[in-house]
Amino acid sequence: MDNANLPKVSVLMASFNAEATISRAINSVLNQKNVRIELLIKDGSGTDRTSQIIESHLKGITWYCSSPDQGVYDALNHCLDKATGDWIYIIGADDYLADDLVLRTLVDLAEGAALVAGRIHNINRRHSAIPEFHSPRWGVQLLWRNTIHQQGVIYHSSLFGNFRFESRYKVLADYDFHLKLFRENNNAITTSMIVAHCEASGISKYFTTELYHEELIIKRKRLPLLLYLINCVVIPVKYFFKRFTS
Repeated sequence: MDNANLPKVSVLMASFNAEATISRAINSVLNQKNVRIELLIKDGSGTDRTSQIIESHLKGITWYCSSPDQGVYDALNHCLDKATGDWIYIIGADDYLADDLVLRTLVDLAEGAALVAGRIHNINRRHSAIPEFHSPRWGVQLLWRNTIHQQGVIYHSSLFGNFRFESRYKVLADYDFHLKLFRENNNAITTSMIVAHCEASGISKYFTTELYHEELIIKRKRLPLLLYLINCVVIPVKYFFKRFTS
């Protein structure tokens, strides 16, 4: 097949002090087959060798910038501003794709859907509440918790036409996006296929008060008042359960 006829996937990556894992993440993207890859990386200009490692891969990177930013979602917004693909996929600098046909398989599964979500394999889990495998659920479950893992999703680029992540959110801006899409009745397809292997030791996996406070702020904005008020009761219960179990 002529490369010009292959689907184009913009892969966004935010990095900060990720020298131990970023080469693996980049290679897993550049090794993808049967798609045109546009890899965009925004590095937060940390203190380790991340920028030098990225620069060693420049031949395969479409756009790269290393400068201070306001966190992961601000970095992803910089990438979104440069993205030109038919599809958008977001990967962490410490994650890697499950195989070299994952992105093409997700695109083929879309069949007119706005997004396709698959499973995630959580590696290096540090809490018993974190499952080894995260399976996607697109439905009313989203009103109660984030049942879609961002590294498991490929999005049609039209979803980002007038949307950018809110950089004031430090952990759950992807959940805010998923709630928005669900409430707008966007069609999604879920699959049991494993999309990526993801580090389970990030900030969202520590179950802090900041995490749940952010969840409440998002739900106040996205949910009807009654559902929000019920969540005001449910969320503290979730916090105490996850915070004080291991």
